[in-house]
Amino acid sequence: MKHCNIFLVILLCLNMVAFGQNEEQKSKSNQFSFGMKLVNVQDDFGMGLDFTSPYFVYNSLAVRLNTLIQFHDHFDPTLKEDTWSPYFVSRLGLVGVGGRPAPFLRLYGEGGAVVGVPSSNISNEGVFMGGYGLFGFEMFMSANEGEVASYYIELGATGAGARGDLLLNNPIYYNGFSIGTGFRFYL
Repeated sequence: MKHCNIFLVILLCLNMVAFGQNEEQKSKSNQFSFGMKLVNVQDDFGMGLDFTSPYFVYNSLAVRLNTLIQFHDHFDPTLKEDTWSPYFVSRLGLVGVGGRPAPFLRLYGEGGAVVGVPSSNISNEGVFMGGYGLFGFEMFMSANEGEVASYYIELGATGAGARGDLLLNNPIYYNGFSIGTGFRFYL
């Protein structure tokens, strides 16, 4: 509980810093955003939503929450065919801006914690945890200060070490190279 309270105090402080910026620091692309994405981690296809806080500390840092549904492709001996079993993942991370080489382009890195709930077809494990890191390229639909949407590509890795203990050979899933793409909308 103590860790949760400390985390909430930090988020509150970051929120105050974000809203304490002067007007010239507040372009649309530095405000709250939400997005939709398609991802592939190892061989598991997924889709989800992301929510990004306003940028703070000279528009260089933000907090991002992702919620994903992933599908693990595996052989089901009862059906005698390949099938996809869904599982749910949440990621909470810190985004650091690496620069804006052009008015329509933002480069960033992101890293944080992963918490997942496996399908009952994959594992008896209640929850799995791990970490992730990536770098991204965000391309805005417009180069002016009124940007309202962007397209992005993210490349990175995830280390969760989740095991499919109900599957043949106990494979590791949601672990390895990741690639994602999607749209982000700024409010």
